[in-house]
Amino acid sequence: MDIVELLNQVNANVVMTIFVVTYVIVGTLKVTPYFNKNQYLPIVALFVGMICGAIWGGYSPSTGLLVGVADGILAGGFASAGGHELISSISELIGRGK
Repeated sequence: MDIVELLNQVNANVVMTIFVVTYVIVGTLKVTPYFNKNQYLPIVALFVGMICGAIWGGYSPSTGLLVGVADGILAGGFASAGGHELISSISELIGRGK
């Protein structure tokens, strides 16, 4: 395994970690009375992902702050756009099988 493959694998793991953290935080915020209107949740997910990516990039010397923020925006976009629909679809398919 060369260094490029290793960096790509680490970057994918970072994006997935940020995605999970962002999804959990936004899911928690969704049940509060302040975010009962869902129209702002995608923007909140992008900002939460960006902050998580900045924190990760600040602590990781190999990633860097700018790459961490870009990874956070990417993960926040996945969490806001497709993550909820994917998990809902999977749980619906599992529920039909019973």
